[in-house]
Amino acid sequence: LPGPYDHRAALDEVVQMASGLAYMTGPPGRPLRAGSSVVDIMGGAFAVIGILSALRERDSTGEGCMVTSALYENAVFLCGQHMMQHQVSGIPAPPMPGRANAWAVYDVFDCLNDEQVFVGAVTNTQWREFCVEFGLDDLLEDPELQENSDRCDRRDQFIPRIREIFATMTKPALMDR
Repeated sequence: LPGPYDHRAALDEVVQMASGLAYMTGPPGRPLRAGSSVVDIMGGAFAVIGILSALRERDSTGEGCMVTSALYENAVFLCGQHMMQHQVSGIPAPPMPGRANAWAVYDVFDCLNDEQVFVGAVTNTQWREFCVEFGLDDLLEDPELQENSDRCDRRDQFIPRIREIFATMTKPALMDR
């Protein structure tokens, strides 16, 4: 499509930087490309969706059409939720590593043997089951930790304890639990 950069090559990493995706991925002040070539992959995925839609249209009307897929636009699409958050709240969304957590337990934890595991407890039911499984009954019964928003505000009170528990376990043992 015509535009000020239509003569430039749209390389994945360049588009990640130009669209703001790298800003959202890296720590504050250090834009970082996503580990995968997500812009190229999304460009291909959107192209396939467009092609399939065009084929359906052709089957229905007998007419063909032009299909385009733009890397920059799909990268901006990936940043859309952050743009909307800024628009609604008036506060720019900080990069992911610098954000306040949306869930109380949603992190990578170290295990024995220099291994790591990601653990997320994103509902009150999962929080209950998590606390019971790891013997954290006092956390479960704490009136100040009954809702996720309360737990997020108090992560510094219990995440170090969870890290200590997980550090004594192997990854397979933790995964089983």
